[in-house]
Amino acid sequence: MKWENKGHEYDNIYGYIKKKKKLYLFGAGRDGKAVYDIMTNWISEEFQILGFVDNNKNKQGKTYCGLPVLSYEEIKINIPNLAVIISIVGAKALHDIKEQLKSLGLHENEEFFHYSEFLSVYFAYAKNKLFIHNVSFLPSTVCNLRCECCLNFTPYMKNFEVRDWRQLIADIDIFFQVVDYVELFHVSGGEPLLYPKIAPLLRYIYDNYHTKIHSLETVTNGTILPSKEFIQVFHDYPITITVDDYREALPDRRERFDEVIHVLESAGGAGQLHIQHYDNWIDLAPFETDHSTWNNEQLIRHFDACHALLQEFRDGRLYICNYDAYASVAGIISELPETDSFSFRTYDKSQLKALMEFRLGYSTRGYAELCKHCAGLFEINPNKVPPAKQIEDRT
Repeated sequence: MKWENKGHEYDNIYGYIKKKKKLYLFGAGRDGKAVYDIMTNWISEEFQILGFVDNNKNKQGKTYCGLPVLSYEEIKINIPNLAVIISIVGAKALHDIKEQLKSLGLHENEEFFHYSEFLSVYFAYAKNKLFIHNVSFLPSTVCNLRCECCLNFTPYMKNFEVRDWRQLIADIDIFFQVVDYVELFHVSGGEPLLYPKIAPLLRYIYDNYHTKIHSLETVTNGTILPSKEFIQVFHDYPITITVDDYREALPDRRERFDEVIHVLESAGGAGQLHIQHYDNWIDLAPFETDHSTWNNEQLIRHFDACHALLQEFRDGRLYICNYDAYASVAGIISELPETDSFSFRTYDKSQLKALMEFRLGYSTRGYAELCKHCAGLFEINPNKVPPAKQIEDRT
């Protein structure tokens, strides 16, 4: 989205949000619980959550977080000052839910909202605080796999990067000097378990900033055995580690994958383990896609339709698309324009709403540099490929 009224893009939407008092959360799952926890812990006095809505018939008629789970047809749309908050991330499910709510006569950004916008706008306007729903943080690009369609563009890197510890800590500190609350702080890679100081890094983030984080998470490809120090951190701290299940793609690593799962499950304690299965990946096709002849409006529409899930924070700057930032590090893009990122080093409180808008997809150009070379995510991208297919040589 292109800025038309920087710092005031959500004035009209906040006019609707500030009138809302009673809420349904659409999505009785992991994301829905995160939204419930954030609202309960931070703004419980402002809103009353009436219940959850979910399309899964096995959940309907039951309770979740102590509240009833309804079908969308059961939403009591005539309740005064009611809003439905969509607590779903997936683009396809999000589209379907919006159509369901529209069929009830509800209007987007008037009677129903996506949680990322609702919470970001409410915190900025009502609390003068910056809420960010997620961010990607990379201590290293080192990886032991060479996945053909890696979304981090690892196969294209001539040299891996291991960031200096002092630089990482400085980045974390400046991030939380600006951000009041983040739903998901995601430590990624590369392969995070290959970063030598991954355990002290997670410990530092949690010890210093856990009151500003709903979920501190990292990920592994399941082929690296966690160190004893990492296992201790996983035991002591309520962090989540996602293990990507690539056993079908990497049959020679099955034994190690099983060993990694066993070690993490045996750790017990505060940490949470999540195993992620993939039917397919998406190929962003950065060297096959050519949008260089597109005009600005075409690139803006492409960016808006993409639904990029994360933004990366690196060197004191928040990047409008994490894949845009990854492509720059990998050398696919020689240099990113300044408009593709927002500087936290020069930030002051007067920029709060503009920064909130940037995190929600607004920028000077309205698109990222990678849009000229990227096929996009999810339903706009037809390039479905097998996950974690290995290549022999980097190109």
